[in-house]
Amino acid sequence: MPELPRDRWGEAPAWPKPPAKARIVQVGSLRSSEEIVASRGALDWLGRVFLGSKEPQTLVRPAGVAVDGRGTIVVSDPGQSALFIFETSLGKVRRIEAIGTHRLVSPMGVALDRQGRLLVTDSSLGLLARIDPGGEGEAEVLESFERPTGVAVHPRTREIFVVDTLAHQVFVLGDDLNLIRSFGSRGSEPGQLNFPTYLAFDPDGDPWVVDAMNGRIQRFDLEGAFLASVGRPGDSAGTFAHPKGIAFDEEGHLFVADALFGNVQIFERDGTLLLYFAETGSGPAQLDLPSGIAVDGEGRIFIADSANQRVQILRYLEIHDP
Repeated sequence: MPELPRDRWGEAPAWPKPPAKARIVQVGSLRSSEEIVASRGALDWLGRVFLGSKEPQTLVRPAGVAVDGRGTIVVSDPGQSALFIFETSLGKVRRIEAIGTHRLVSPMGVALDRQGRLLVTDSSLGLLARIDPGGEGEAEVLESFERPTGVAVHPRTREIFVVDTLAHQVFVLGDDLNLIRSFGSRGSEPGQLNFPTYLAFDPDGDPWVVDAMNGRIQRFDLEGAFLASVGRPGDSAGTFAHPKGIAFDEEGHLFVADALFGNVQIFERDGTLLLYFAETGSGPAQLDLPSGIAVDGEGRIFIADSANQRVQILRYLEIHDP
């Protein structure tokens, strides 16, 4: 994985700022198939890595990001109407511009299931597609959405959850891509949605949906019954201006990227704010219109830093220690 060695984390940008104990450290930044950017107190070129592509593959407007435990980073880039699959452990990159007979227009949400299959939504085409990243098998495409954005696969049931922003609903599909149920309707009451974007599952398997225009994150059970919400509209810590990406770590901490704040906030599931980090800008560890976010089993945080044309890679340390 392209990141600063552990023995140099102390030289990288971190939050909170001293004299407080560091909780988050910025360890790398992926811009293209040629370059791995990392920090050493200030932005510093640590080297170049060639990922198997004849032509440089540079990110333009990354939106969604997904990772697995084998060093794969999948990035949707609507700015190029393409998907990028970075296989860091193999030193390869693959660019996908079409799935089956469909040429991508605005790929947004990405997810990897337990079989290693890649799922992607295209908000302009109104479709969900599933492919084998290795090129084996035929593409499976479902064209029945208004403006699909977030997608996630339940770790136990293998059900596929798709957020349809324009329909203000979440659709649940079986592994055969047939519709099982849906939940949500437009509004601001508990359980209602107003232009939702992304979703993620907590360690208990409950889906949490980014209710963007209501400025909150809502927790549902698997049948779509409302359970709780976190946050509210505002301009202070613990509130949201325009929440986008969402992820959970293995300990159940909720990570929310806010496109307008240019930061990420970390919550307990009861809504307690633990920490927020980053600020709007284009420098090391700054964010500009952050979108998708993912957290892997090693504690790495991957953020699609859209307007900065990169994916930021960070690590979080102990959150609860004083």
